[in-house]
Amino acid sequence: MSRRYRIEVGTANSSLLQAGPPVSAAFGTKAAASNSLPAAFQTFFPLDVLPDGKNVNASYMDLEFDLNSNSGSSQNQGAQMITIWGVTPQMVATVQQLNNLPITVYGGFAKGMPLATAMAALGFNPLVSGIIYGAFGNRKGTDIYICLPIIPNNGVSIRSQNGEIETPNLTMDGKKGEQWGTVITRSIQQAMPNAQFLVDVRPELILSEDNQGTGYSLDSIGQIWISEANKILGKTPNYMGIMVYWKGNKLIVTDNPNVQGSKNVTIKAEQLMDNPTASNSQQLQLTCPMRSDIYIGDTVTVPQDVLALAQSTSQFGQNAVGTTPNTTAANSATVAALAGSYTVTGVRHIGRARAADAGSWASVFDITYLEASKTASQVPVNDGSQPFGQKTKPTNTSVPVAS
Repeated sequence: MSRRYRIEVGTANSSLLQAGPPVSAAFGTKAAASNSLPAAFQTFFPLDVLPDGKNVNASYMDLEFDLNSNSGSSQNQGAQMITIWGVTPQMVATVQQLNNLPITVYGGFAKGMPLATAMAALGFNPLVSGIIYGAFGNRKGTDIYICLPIIPNNGVSIRSQNGEIETPNLTMDGKKGEQWGTVITRSIQQAMPNAQFLVDVRPELILSEDNQGTGYSLDSIGQIWISEANKILGKTPNYMGIMVYWKGNKLIVTDNPNVQGSKNVTIKAEQLMDNPTASNSQQLQLTCPMRSDIYIGDTVTVPQDVLALAQSTSQFGQNAVGTTPNTTAANSATVAALAGSYTVTGVRHIGRARAADAGSWASVFDITYLEASKTASQVPVNDGSQPFGQKTKPTNTSVPVAS
């Protein structure tokens, strides 16, 4: 089994901006801050499939999670949950004492079969880093489990004097003629003075009238920023709009596909579990074996050979697009026209460590079109590559077999 996870509780959160392999620790050894954990958990975390950093522990515990985030929701409270099966009754009895403690969840693959080894080489980075909030446990049949809901980041919430988690109250105080970048920066600084953040939006985004209000959550005010930007620049060709998301403990507000800290990742055919799916005229959805090297805000390049088996896009032709003035990848009925650069707007990691099917250890990426491929050739590469690493051998060496 090459699936790997690692859960750290009670230690300092890792930053996704500087993600790397965690320090190996023997299975069940105490972490530096584990003395702050309830007694039942002090020899439980960090929980790692590779207890010695090299070899898979054949008796590792079953883990289930669904970690969902998107650029339109910066809080995602309740959208991040992990379940650990096979714990002790003492853990269930004291699990609520884990509330308000930091947690970091890693996921991916360990070295093993060729495909797993190739996926492991992409990195073993945090899938989510935040605070446990609302922990509970129960028994189902003969199985005992604990559930750890996660508020994804420390910066999105603040602690009250009694230690409870509170949502910051943001205020809008924009004047006509001000740039949205200035207004957004002011809102964040006033409500979350200790939060790390980066605001990188186009200077053309200028308030056409005064815009004031108070009592906003980060999600609700983020929707205002997104909506207003689309009103101003929505008809600009290939404008991706404002995205509001967390990367580690840093809040990012940007409409720049090359924002600081982002990277460009090229998707290979063997890294896909399914064919890319066109969800609308400018969006694709990719399903890969679990990988932790792609985050919201990154740019994904989709070559033409990856799209060789994709569904026909004629349903997204000119009639479907209507009178949209900008020329998009989907204005053509050819699959090859979908090749190009996309920005990642949504990430979902689905995991059940001991489930047999491949889809139970996967990452799903929602990507939005930026620009067409600059590749000169319009002919898909026919090297025999198939999704998820399978290959076919040509029956005649002079005629390659199509993917």
